[in-house]
Amino acid sequence: MEFAYNAKIQTRPVKRIYKSTDPAYAKLTIIDKVNGKSKADAVNAGINAAAYDYFVCTDVDCILHENTIIELIKPVMKEKNKRVIATGATLRAANSNTYDQGVVVNVKPQAAVAPLPGSGVHPGIRSG
Repeated sequence: MEFAYNAKIQTRPVKRIYKSTDPAYAKLTIIDKVNGKSKADAVNAGINAAAYDYFVCTDVDCILHENTIIELIKPVMKEKNKRVIATGATLRAANSNTYDQGVVVNVKPQAAVAPLPGSGVHPGIRSG
């Protein structure tokens, strides 16, 4: 079966696009493509395959609060005179939290972690 793929953004070649025949996964699309050696290339392929105007990029190990998508789209919906091109959220390590059926029930503050030697922003590399 063929699926819409609008190559608005250049990526490494797409081999095939798969959709599940299982109704439980009807909204899942899998793109098999040549390795672009970056997450950006994979994200761009996802944008090209998106059927809607908005695209959410996350990682497999992210756990979203039940209202996360609503909160992310609010700035886009509220701004009538400006074009919002991206929104984002604060990420927190999930290691010490408590979960019940995928929902955070107790957030424990993370212990302070010392920066790695040599890390940080070099004074000549700050954005403007």
